[in-house]
Amino acid sequence: MQPDGMTSKERVWAAINLQECDRVPVGLPLSWFAARHAGVTMADFSNNCEANVGAACKTFADLGGFDLVPLLSFSPVLMGVAMPMKQEFPGKELPPDSIIQYHEQEIMTAVEYDIVITKGWRFYEKEYIIPRTHPEFSGSSGETGLRNKIKEAEIAMIKARPFFSDAVVFDGVMALPPFETLSMARSFSPFLLDLYRRPDKVIAAMDVMMAEIMETASSQLKASKKLFGNCAISRSASTFISPQQFERFVFPYIKQLADLFMSFNLAMVFHLDQAWLKFLPLFRKLPEGRYVLELDGATDIFEAKKIVGDRMCLMGDVPARLFKLGTALDVGQYCRKLIDNVGQDSGFILSCG
Repeated sequence: MQPDGMTSKERVWAAINLQECDRVPVGLPLSWFAARHAGVTMADFSNNCEANVGAACKTFADLGGFDLVPLLSFSPVLMGVAMPMKQEFPGKELPPDSIIQYHEQEIMTAVEYDIVITKGWRFYEKEYIIPRTHPEFSGSSGETGLRNKIKEAEIAMIKARPFFSDAVVFDGVMALPPFETLSMARSFSPFLLDLYRRPDKVIAAMDVMMAEIMETASSQLKASKKLFGNCAISRSASTFISPQQFERFVFPYIKQLADLFMSFNLAMVFHLDQAWLKFLPLFRKLPEGRYVLELDGATDIFEAKKIVGDRMCLMGDVPARLFKLGTALDVGQYCRKLIDNVGQDSGFILSCG
C-alpha cells in the first residue's frame, strides 16, 4: 500500500532511502535557467548575490515549487574560484548575457608536483594557482576581497533559506577527489599523459591533497549539522579514462570520502557528468549507506537502474536537448518513461539531465 499525502521532505528522503513514495519526487537546479526565467542578466546573476537570490526565488515560485533543489548557486564567481582554471565572466570579459566560460589550458606545470607534495595543495593554490587564475583575489587586499565575497554569499544563502524551507536542498559539505582538481590545473591532455609518464608523482600529490581534503571536510562536519556530502565529478568518467585508471587514480579517494560521510550518517550525492556506466559496478563497493547519483543523460539511466538501483537513488535525466528542441509532449512522454521504469520500486528523483 503506497503512502499518501507526503510532504516534499518526506517524499525525497523516502526516495533516497529506497522506500515507497506517494509519487516520484521532482527536483530542479536553480542556476543559469533561473536567470533567464527571471529576466536577470548573467552578469548580475554571477556577480550580484541579491539578484541571484531574487531570480532563484522567483523561478521556484513561478514553477509552483518542487520537492528538491539540488543547486542554489548564489555566487558563480566563488564556484569558479574553487576551480583551478582560467575563466571569463559575463559583464567583464564577455557580453553581459553570456555564461561563464572555462579555459582548458595548463595552469600547473609538471615540475610543480613537487611543490604540492612537499608543501601541500593549500600552499600551492594560494601562492601559484590564485595569482595565475584570479589575480584579483591574490595578495592581502585580494584575500580580503575574497572573504567579503564569501560573506556576501553566506548572507544571501541565509536570507533565501526560509523561502525553500518546505523543499530539500542539497546543501552540504562539498569535497572532490584530487583527480578532478589536478586535471583542471594541469589541463586534460597534459594530465592524462602524467598518468603514464609520472604516475607515482601524481599519486604522491593526490595523497597529500586527500589528507587536506579529509581534514577540511571533517572539520566542517564537526562544526555544522549537514545532511549531505556532495561530490561533483566528471573528468574522471569513463568518457575519458579506462577502468584500470579509475581504480588506481580515482576510486580509492572516492571511497575515503564515502567512508567519512557515512561515518557522519550523511547522504552522499554524486553529481556525475559524462558517461559512468562502465564504472558503476565499482560503486557497489562503497560502504553501506545512502547515496544519490545525479546523471546527465550521457549515462544510460535505465541501465544504471539495473546495476545500482537496489542500493542507490538515481536522479535525472531529461536531456537539455529535449527541453530545447522537443515539444511539451516529447518532454512529458520521456518523463513518463522515466517514472514508469527508473521510478519503479522507488529510488528515483525526476530532474533534468
